[in-house]
Amino acid sequence: MLLPDVLYRNLKKYFGYKNLRPRQKEVLENLFAGNDILAILPTGSGKSLCYQLPATYLSGLVIVVSPLIALMKDQVDSLNKRKIKATYINSSLTLLEQRTRLNKILQGYYDIIYVAPERFESDNFVKTITKVKVDLFAIDEAHCISEWGHDFRPSYMKLGAIRQKLANPRLIALTATATPEVREDIINGLELRDLKLLVKGFDRRNLYLKVKDVENEADKKKELLEMVTRSSLPVVIYVGTRNRVEEIVMLLKDKFSVIGYHGGMNAKDRKRAQELFMKGKREVVVATNAFGMGVDKSNIRLVIHYELPGTLEAYYQEAGRAGRDGYASKCILLYHQDDIDLRQFFIESDYPERRVVESVYSYCLRENKDEILVNLDHMYMDLNMISSRLSLEASLRLLRREGYLKRIKGKDGEISFKILDRVDPKSLDIDYYKLYKLKENKYNKLIELKGYIETSQCRHNYILNYFGDEDGLRYCPGCDNCNESMQKMVITKELGIVVQKILSCVIKLGGRFGITTVVKVLLGSKSKKILNRGLDKVSTYAIINDYTYDEVIKIIKELINSGYLIQEKGRYPTVKISKAGYKILHQPYNLNWNLKLEAKEVNNLTTEARIKLLSKLKKLRSNLAQLESKPPFMIAHDKTLEELVVRLPQNKEQILRVNGFGSVIYNRYGEKFLKEINEFLNLYPLLKEKKGSYLSSTYNETFLLYQQGLSLEEIAKKRDLAVGTIVDHLIRLIEDGRKVDLDKFISQNNKIKIIQAIEEVGYEKLKTIKEKLDDDVSYEEIGLVVAKYKTS
Repeated sequence: MLLPDVLYRNLKKYFGYKNLRPRQKEVLENLFAGNDILAILPTGSGKSLCYQLPATYLSGLVIVVSPLIALMKDQVDSLNKRKIKATYINSSLTLLEQRTRLNKILQGYYDIIYVAPERFESDNFVKTITKVKVDLFAIDEAHCISEWGHDFRPSYMKLGAIRQKLANPRLIALTATATPEVREDIINGLELRDLKLLVKGFDRRNLYLKVKDVENEADKKKELLEMVTRSSLPVVIYVGTRNRVEEIVMLLKDKFSVIGYHGGMNAKDRKRAQELFMKGKREVVVATNAFGMGVDKSNIRLVIHYELPGTLEAYYQEAGRAGRDGYASKCILLYHQDDIDLRQFFIESDYPERRVVESVYSYCLRENKDEILVNLDHMYMDLNMISSRLSLEASLRLLRREGYLKRIKGKDGEISFKILDRVDPKSLDIDYYKLYKLKENKYNKLIELKGYIETSQCRHNYILNYFGDEDGLRYCPGCDNCNESMQKMVITKELGIVVQKILSCVIKLGGRFGITTVVKVLLGSKSKKILNRGLDKVSTYAIINDYTYDEVIKIIKELINSGYLIQEKGRYPTVKISKAGYKILHQPYNLNWNLKLEAKEVNNLTTEARIKLLSKLKKLRSNLAQLESKPPFMIAHDKTLEELVVRLPQNKEQILRVNGFGSVIYNRYGEKFLKEINEFLNLYPLLKEKKGSYLSSTYNETFLLYQQGLSLEEIAKKRDLAVGTIVDHLIRLIEDGRKVDLDKFISQNNKIKIIQAIEEVGYEKLKTIKEKLDDDVSYEEIGLVVAKYKTS
């Protein structure tokens, strides 16, 4: 649908732009065509214009629901300066101010109003707002509606019903982070109809993504100082706790203009801290996750996560504060294995066990009064079976949400509650199983975040895959894995010995520990954990001296990526040696650093069979997409299906190695694709070019590219391998009986010379053959001709 011309005139008149961005245009076209919109758009893409511009055209009111109270005033002030009549109503206003603005709403004075979702809990507000004509209901940060998301807010769940009370106006839901599961919750929770889903939100090409492993807390602080010193300003540093905010501010204050920000500060101090940073009077802010969504500063050049957030969604949203002006910026996560412990502590605290909830409720009932005064510190000490004060607070929130308590007022650690319902604590009508599932979901999200940290893939592509971005996987615009990863290593005698030591240590530790512990044992760490567990008595303790912590980490990750070590998934990922690892334990010079598949023997399908299998997988994808009313690419991209045909995974572990199959996608569709592949292989058995031919998939991938007519250099580029490695593959393929035409790679003249030399001196030693030839004949050419000669 073409947009009304007046919208473009208003775009220029009120906002100063001649044209809409493509994503904004697509949203508005669908909105004015009568569709409900769920738009996942990147931070800094101009989401707010998608509801602000319609406010200049529509005759009725535009209501914007947002949890970002700190940002409301800034947006409203900006709109009023542009002569657009706007206001906000939230808890920062006095009752008189709220009444005045409500009266103006009734009079039809405003074009657009901003409210927090909790505002609809006010009967007076709902009664007032239903008396006016509402033309657009805009839900910002729509991911907050999902209990399975990273920032669930119960008040969002009522917005679908509120829309009905407003006579079902147009609706647009916006967010920058939503996995397929969260999108489904948004669609169902808001009861979206005639839906247009626009997923454009995760590809931030101007951001350089990096994860930096650190050995200990001192190392982490050292890295932090160096990063901030080297970086352009301003900088945001995210930490996990209020105490850590103060600690890092003290660390930086002598060198930088720095301020702290956390939820424990009063509203006045938080506002001051934010304003100082926004106006450039402070160059560095150290903050908990209480800081972020309300920050509209476009030129942040570096975001550092000193500690882990809870989910990949939260990380990418917070990291997304960087570079909103489109200029190159960095997002760096400092990581130590102990950081996982903090996140697990938060998860356990947020989802208290049944016995904890019952004990807290019993404590509230001990006085026979309708209203009780609770001192949280005293309550925590009295209930000594509660593991943390956070768990206590979570229990009280749960009892309030379930309708047993109502908070009235409180100050200086004391809170007054009204008891709404007195029942036997063991008869509380609380769905504890749901709590358990929510906790499990949080742990799964933590595992996904850990996967991002430890992946050797492109970090941008990992995120695109996780969020199911419809633009799919693409070249890397900038991350440490793609730009700073180890180049193909020459397996020297020295490195071979290090590999042997690592494999031996993993065996000695019995597969019971993670990467960090393995490295500490190898380097002879004297940390308490190592000494208390007696790991300094293991025979492989302190046997590596000439490599740094980072270097050993990289080697271990490469061994995992190449299939020689296996990292178990789960809450505490341990490392064990694989069958392939045992095979190269005493022959480490045979390992292939660039092998991304597990070292499993995979046979070739004929070309005809590959085409048939690919067709079947596309048909399965189409059926799944139709059942879920999704475009096929949201199930799996073509590249993913093609990779399935090449790799032929037989189980969960193998299919998770395929690009595009993270654990989320696997849980939804993985078993269906595995079943399709296995049923096909039963009908079309793997065809071998030669009896007994069993080559690993890395050779088969090279052979498929050769069959497409690519040159050695083209194959090497596509596979991101050295030309010499491709030649080695072709030699193995020739020896295995595959038909390889050497005329594609070697001139007839050189081939004749090599054969003559072979017939004169034999083919046992390539060096002896080389000595008989001119300098323009390469060892690669000799190797290929020798392989062909031996099998002819």
